[in-house]
Amino acid sequence: MPAGIRSKSESMPRRPSGIGRSYHIGDLKAGGVQTFNRFVVLVQNLMLAVGITSVPQFVRITRAAVLTVRNQEYVEASKAIGLNNRKIIFKHILPNCLSPIIVQATLRVASAIISASSLSFLGLGVPAPSPEWGALLSGGRKYIRDYSYMTLFPGLAIMITVHALNLMGDGLRDALDPKLKK
Repeated sequence: MPAGIRSKSESMPRRPSGIGRSYHIGDLKAGGVQTFNRFVVLVQNLMLAVGITSVPQFVRITRAAVLTVRNQEYVEASKAIGLNNRKIIFKHILPNCLSPIIVQATLRVASAIISASSLSFLGLGVPAPSPEWGALLSGGRKYIRDYSYMTLFPGLAIMITVHALNLMGDGLRDALDPKLKK
């Protein structure tokens, strides 16, 4: 929101994020997956359980970015020359808030891949017939001395994917951040 505009809804996004901070994230992920195990556990349910636990972090980062940007001089100058709130939000605030959100999104996708693989490695994830990197690592544990490739390739796939997502996030931040453009 532009500087000087405050409403009752300003504190609303923080209230649900407080719920996420009161529980250990790992417990929420495991609890979410165990709840979905009563039904048919699919990849979408696992990703939903992992994704829901990420919402409070996005709320906090987005709110902090908006509060930082809305107090900048160029936003106050836009308000002073008579731009309406919609133009101020879409032309000044939103472009300057995207950088931390994009970085957080790519980091959370990489973290979600690691979390889903970890849960599947422990047997709490996708059922056995579906191929999943964590389940492949867990299945290859028994044969690691004789057939090391059974754990090597799923582990490398996880590592390369997470690293590629981190590099993509850095590249997107550099490409989309208006502060870095000259």
